[in-house]
Amino acid sequence: MDQIRRYYESLSSITEAQWNELVPHFKRVNIPKNQFLSEPGQVVKDVSFIESGMLRCYYLFDGRESNCYFAAENCYLADYTSFLTQSPSVMYIEAMEDVTVINLDYHALQNLYKKDIIFQEFGRKIAEWLYIKLSNRVSDLLLLNPEERYYQFIKSDPELAQRIPQYMLASYLGITPESLSRIRRRQMRVAG
Repeated sequence: MDQIRRYYESLSSITEAQWNELVPHFKRVNIPKNQFLSEPGQVVKDVSFIESGMLRCYYLFDGRESNCYFAAENCYLADYTSFLTQSPSVMYIEAMEDVTVINLDYHALQNLYKKDIIFQEFGRKIAEWLYIKLSNRVSDLLLLNPEERYYQFIKSDPELAQRIPQYMLASYLGITPESLSRIRRRQMRVAG
């Protein structure tokens, strides 16, 4: 719980009493590699803090996967539209490694919002962080060419980039694995 407590403390001051109010609502869940946190058609009941491991979000179109997001330790993740609206999800969230998450149930969160303004602040700050991530992703796709998208991704999270298979990273960047290989070869020539 120290890891998630540090996360909450980084968002705002939290008193011992507020922390003690929050802790009973957390549920630790282990997800084996290649298993799903959520799938299309399910209503997402929990928002998940990633304690260890990495997850990917993707859509399936005509039998092809389109990766839209990768998340690892110290991040919250869920199909937030499904979570917030309590409607069926349209995306897959799959464990790329063995993953441990700490879940917070939708109804528990709604009750916490009513009990103390600090919990509303946490929810707002997490939502703001997610909005910024989504906005940056959309901007990158619309404004950057594939090579710039690749450099932006590895610059923003070089460790995460090392943990993602090339074909998944290519899908995330909106290019073929062959195009990604060419970009990487050009990068090595420039660096060498």
